[in-house]
Amino acid sequence: MKQLHIKRPVLRLPVWKGPRLSRKTRIVRNLLLSVLSAAVLYAAMDFPPYTVDAMMDRMRRNYLMPDLEPVYVLEDSHTYSDDHFPGRHYTYIIARSGEDYLAFQYDTHLWSSELFVARSPVLSEGSFCAARIGVLYAAAPAMANAATATAAVETLTETFVLEGERLSGEVFSFPYRNGTGPDLSTAVDFAYLENYQSGPNGYSYSLEKADIPVTVTLYDDAGRIQDTLSLTVSTYDINSWY
Repeated sequence: MKQLHIKRPVLRLPVWKGPRLSRKTRIVRNLLLSVLSAAVLYAAMDFPPYTVDAMMDRMRRNYLMPDLEPVYVLEDSHTYSDDHFPGRHYTYIIARSGEDYLAFQYDTHLWSSELFVARSPVLSEGSFCAARIGVLYAAAPAMANAATATAAVETLTETFVLEGERLSGEVFSFPYRNGTGPDLSTAVDFAYLENYQSGPNGYSYSLEKADIPVTVTLYDDAGRIQDTLSLTVSTYDINSWY
């Protein structure tokens, strides 16, 4: 018996395709969608700060210091061996609020920007002193009137006198890692050495965490001593590479 195949009509609902957009309109639409997607991603990442002003706003809120203002900003970059994309951008800021100094560093990599975990913010009263990548940084209101400055760093074995370079109105830098022979970081390595271990692959050690005395001497235009500041710097800071 022959079977009859009845073709049933397919019900097709009308699809509204909207008005036909011009090329310029499509470009504007895609641009708006991209901006919206970027805004959603930015909010999902807790609004990371990318500029010095944004970083300062974040720290003002975090430390409840509304009048905090930068006195020195250093920006540099570094690429690590495990970075598969362009290197990291670092922003090191020394800021002041009244008599208090706050120093901190941000790490910006691709779309991420956050406080650098290996360098905690430092809050100090009256003056500031810290070391970063072979340079000692010191700040105080009295430095604004000085023509030159030196820093005497007293380790357990010897004292290093470093020549100062003005960075801003109240900030001086004192380089100490010259790479041509014994320097401050090498002296700290040996003077504050602990848990030294030698093995087939070389040696390893840990560094005693200590605050080393630093005497900053300020001079006027005629070379006369204008003022002296008694500060300290951490051994960990002196030997850091970040």
